[in-house]
Amino acid sequence: MSQSDSVTTRATRDLFAAISAYSSHPDYRDTEQDAAALERMRVALADGADWTAPIGPGHRDAAQAAAICADREPLALLLSYGVPLEHHRANYPGMLIHNAAEFGANDVIKMLVDRGIAPDVPDPITLRTPIGVARSWQHGQRAVPLLIELMRAHGCTPAPPRRGDDLRLDRVQMALAEVGADLPPWTRTRLHDAVEGFFVERQGGKCRDFLKQLAEQNDNDLIGAAVAVVNRASDAKPRAKAVKTNRGELIHHGDVEIVGDYEAVTLVVTGNLIVRGLLTNYEGRLVCVGGTLQANAVWSEGPLWVGGGLTAEVAFCCCDNDYGTVVGGALVAPTLLHLNKHSIKAGSIRTDHRFERRDDVPADVAEGIAHALRQPSL
Repeated sequence: MSQSDSVTTRATRDLFAAISAYSSHPDYRDTEQDAAALERMRVALADGADWTAPIGPGHRDAAQAAAICADREPLALLLSYGVPLEHHRANYPGMLIHNAAEFGANDVIKMLVDRGIAPDVPDPITLRTPIGVARSWQHGQRAVPLLIELMRAHGCTPAPPRRGDDLRLDRVQMALAEVGADLPPWTRTRLHDAVEGFFVERQGGKCRDFLKQLAEQNDNDLIGAAVAVVNRASDAKPRAKAVKTNRGELIHHGDVEIVGDYEAVTLVVTGNLIVRGLLTNYEGRLVCVGGTLQANAVWSEGPLWVGGGLTAEVAFCCCDNDYGTVVGGALVAPTLLHLNKHSIKAGSIRTDHRFERRDDVPADVAEGIAHALRQPSL
């Protein structure tokens, strides 16, 4: 290796090391370290560093690695040294804006769009748009609201529905007008924004994806309205489903029967739900039922939303006040254990016994509730 080659190789490694040293999260910045990293980049580029070398994390080149930094400065520096703006290396999925979207690098996304990159540009290999990439990754969620805003501002036209899409924008808009009339103004605005955000990329979609997206916001009224929209607008025929698993995420258009106990993480059912055992949703774990809910027993820390009535054969127990319970019809249970000022809104409440402290529950009643809750004692 000649002395010139040795200098170039060292400069290339220095370039990638400097990019790696730059802050990766906009909320956790080390400004002194970032300034030093930029200076190291300048020196390395002046010494002939090869930015096309695939030695960054995940075999990225320097531009792709810089696209996921906390701000635009590293990539802007590379662009000033001649990196092609629409750079894409063969067989590597992701243009620069897609790399930035995957990691929620909003400042980089803004810079690329300001320089002429379309916010809905499809990736040449995967054909995915930046927002499609952002929605697929945890860090990318930071970029979704920005990309929606940029796509609206640039007049991006949503693609036609795909075969298999059971939700179409025109039908959802009609359902939104019907459902929205009965909603509080704040919820109506949020639902309208959620619909626009869901269809900003394509004029069609699947009801499961729509419900999942709105369920993540943990808003009783919002997800309840979303279920009402799906029931009016979806082309998919509701179907009955039996479930044997006892925990997890379940989003289903139609009726569901769970044969035993179920610990919900996210449970959204557009029809009726029957749980043959204990239904639990601990704090922040959503349960939403468009029709009626029947269970042997319920322990809820919320959010819990039921469009129809709720019947618990043994007891309905609710705890904590960060979230609440909303029941459109009657809440019926022999015993209601109502702890920590948990918010309950129901068409009516029909119960034989209502307790707000565990110590107030008689021993014989407490034994039955504990058994239903799978606990040694109440």
